[in-house]
Amino acid sequence: MGSRGPSIAGSGPGAGGGPAGGGGSSGTPAPSWMASMLAAWMVDEASGTRVNIRGNTACDWTLGNGALANNTAQKREGLASLEATASNYLATGCTPVARMGAPFTCVVWARPTTASGTLQVLKNDNGTMGFDLQYDAVATHYLFVGFLPASDTITASVTSPVNTWAHLAVVQSATTSSLYVAGALAGSKARTYTAQDGYFQASAQFSSFLGELDEAACATAALSAASVCRICSCQIDGSQCTCSGTAFATKGRNATDCGSCALPADCTAAAPS
Repeated sequence: MGSRGPSIAGSGPGAGGGPAGGGGSSGTPAPSWMASMLAAWMVDEASGTRVNIRGNTACDWTLGNGALANNTAQKREGLASLEATASNYLATGCTPVARMGAPFTCVVWARPTTASGTLQVLKNDNGTMGFDLQYDAVATHYLFVGFLPASDTITASVTSPVNTWAHLAVVQSATTSSLYVAGALAGSKARTYTAQDGYFQASAQFSSFLGELDEAACATAALSAASVCRICSCQIDGSQCTCSGTAFATKGRNATDCGSCALPADCTAAAPS
């Protein structure tokens, strides 16, 4: 199991805005890594379908079981976050995402607002394959539930209380499943991965996440710890950070929400590693 230092901050400077947390606005903007994502949902829409901003409309998130509004007060990027409520969820059955096989990485910001139940943040399984990224609201920690075997679960080594934003990443290589919380490795297990044949969901009908979700995306690569840290600190589009040469001039949410995790050596890298 991995560990991390400072507790997760409830909100950091520059939430949804420009570079912050790194000592001013000097330097040049860090590159966007959005082109490296298979799909990405910024969930800025007021209601209804949430658009996959990578351009494949078949991978838009559509409503399941009822309407979901946005939250313009609580957000991590852009205009708003998704306000998840009981029994309602968003899903896509598009082949690139729902049938995604190893290697892959999926990331999301989550802010739970309930203190009971085990809640599903991201879900790509049919009960026998795939994965669940869950929040245990009683123990206030996150779980990466892999299937085959069903009991093979990674539990975060850091708690994340309600009304607190946390950055989450599940990373699956050909041989290993890993869970990152706040930019740091929370745990990993040797496990191969079988792609599933159902839907990729935000929240779920029967164990819905209650709270806000923002900036979700998946890439068809097992991203490095430094790349996960950079996404947590700078956002996928890099807009929270600036560069001075290859060094980070400002580090976005690195100290406030990402446990001062280790950023990549090269701030100007055009793509994650």
